Amino acid sequence: MAGLIANPKLPEALPADGGRHEGERLLAAGTDLIAPGRAFIANPDLVGRLRTGAALNPLRGKDFMYTGGESGYTDHPALDTVPA
Repeated sequence: MAGLIANPKLPEALPADGGRHEGERLLAAGTDLIAPGRAFIANPDLVGRLRTGAALNPLRGKDFMYTGGESGYTDHPALDTVPA
């Protein structure tokens, strides 16, 4: 059984909801799974942030993404506690 994975097309600057609205629209249209991409890079705890309505970390821009180092991937602040 094949499934459909969609990556929401978002503007250069992440929307305040991290793409949640666009992801939910794609799920309602029949997508099986959402791949949040850049929103997840800046927010490794993205699911918890979306569930609780917590603010998202902003993207640091292309100077920090896809450069081969850890900066911009592993150094974004996480929430102190994220409900399970």
